[in-house]
Amino acid sequence: MPFNFSGEKGAAYVAKLGVVSDGNVYTVSAADGYTITSPVYSYNAFIGNPVRSATGVWSVTTKDSVAKVIAWDVNTHLPSGHYLGVQLNTPTLDSSGRLVLNWTFNNAGTPADLPTGVGATHFNVFLEYSEVQTS
Repeated sequence: MPFNFSGEKGAAYVAKLGVVSDGNVYTVSAADGYTITSPVYSYNAFIGNPVRSATGVWSVTTKDSVAKVIAWDVNTHLPSGHYLGVQLNTPTLDSSGRLVLNWTFNNAGTPADLPTGVGATHFNVFLEYSEVQTS
């Protein structure tokens, strides 16, 4: 049964009873630092693997329409000696109303791809949200 809650600035939402918490770890090719080599997992919150649109700039789209984002985060799992910061950018909506998470990996504030030639590189995308009630 859905319940109503108020969001930012008093906006009213109808959501399913409960909260979805989900995420996935993605493997990136050591050859170029941006090709995802993980399979597309059907049992997670996202419609596909994250997509890189420019150096260090990524996004991933949810399967559900989202009433309210509670929390989200992106973390890198890099080999020793390599570190990238993660800038979480403002989420957007696609043409179907699904949430699109946007972020940038950076090195000292400059957009950067994940390291190459250093072995397996991974990053994790985590999302906690309330779904829009559709039935």
